[in-house]
Amino acid sequence: MKNPLKRSNNLIPEQAGQAKNADTQSVTAYRDRSSTDDQISPLEEEVLSTLLGRELYGLQICEAFEQVSGGKRRMSVGTLYPVLARLEKKGLVSSRMASRPTDSRGGARRKYFQITRRGSHALAEADQFRKQLCEWQPAHA
Repeated sequence: MKNPLKRSNNLIPEQAGQAKNADTQSVTAYRDRSSTDDQISPLEEEVLSTLLGRELYGLQICEAFEQVSGGKRRMSVGTLYPVLARLEKKGLVSSRMASRPTDSRGGARRKYFQITRRGSHALAEADQFRKQLCEWQPAHA
């Protein structure tokens, strides 16, 4: 019995090869566009927004997500630090290690992050793109 959910491909072999190449080209073009250093994911955008105009260490960024969302959104350090590492590799954030806290609680050394000029630019581009999507109107036929 034929699987009704399986999509049939009625192309002759030559056409199938052309279609495969076209699909590969469009996927490759998409990958090329998304692999540029200034392209940011929604989560990267949110982290950059959190760092805009201030320097924070990782747990402060996690606290910001939780507090701003009223506890509905939480970010673990296991999620945050790979994002920060990607952003730093792209040159969108910079970091520095601070000495041990001087308060009575002490604690471990902290790594502080701040958005770079390039990060601010990438964030502005993402915001502009989102605004353009909101304002876009389909062409009338």
